[in-house]
Amino acid sequence: MDFEPVDRRVGNQNVYHFDDFELDMARFELRDDGAVQPLEPQVLTLLGYLIEHRERLVPKNELFEELWGGRVVTDSALTSRIKSARRAVGDSGKAQQFIKTIHGKGFRFIADVRYAHHSPLEPTARVCLRCAARLNNAVLSPEFSS
Repeated sequence: MDFEPVDRRVGNQNVYHFDDFELDMARFELRDDGAVQPLEPQVLTLLGYLIEHRERLVPKNELFEELWGGRVVTDSALTSRIKSARRAVGDSGKAQQFIKTIHGKGFRFIADVRYAHHSPLEPTARVCLRCAARLNNAVLSPEFSS
């Protein structure tokens, strides 16, 4: 995988890297040092949305629209999702090293982020194809024929 700075090419085919975490939007999973962290889909969506829009403050009303599609929910529902996202990345309301609260306004993802494009083949599959190509060449090579 090739790493590049995150830009606005958000096609949900990216893996976002921050600290020891990877947020894989194509697989819809958060990994901590390679281990998948079980999270509710809404929490993953929230985390991805904050990362994708991290260059700015994301207002609470925008998050309500994004997560609940305009349905009326209480502030405590959003607070609960923020708390779950923070817990998943080892953040807290006091530390705020990843998700910063701007009281009365909204939230912002503040950690450094890099991303890698998904390859159509996983690295192990690429290795297997290379091995298969070498095997194929060896079988077809005259020095191996009887």
